[in-house]
Amino acid sequence: MGTGEKVGRRGAHGSAFKSKQSKQTKSDEIYVLGHSLAEVDLPYFERIAHDSLNAKWYASYKTDKDKENIENMRKVCGIDRIKLITLDDLSISC
Repeated sequence: MGTGEKVGRRGAHGSAFKSKQSKQTKSDEIYVLGHSLAEVDLPYFERIAHDSLNAKWYASYKTDKDKENIENMRKVCGIDRIKLITLDDLSISC
């Protein structure tokens, strides 16, 4: 491993993650679009939540199961609030 890198464990899932301490970035808004948010994904979202404590979160859903997964992620990651949206809600231009 290089200078400034660390390997650690985060959360109850015990999945390893690697980060560069000197390269952390903070985000004001975080969009989770079209993601299933399975258990295996939660350590990555925990890390994002940890590094972006004051960010506003938005997550897209299509089914009631998606809503359940988003709520689970919110609790596991310690996120205060996630605004639920649909992909149709977004106005994206190229």
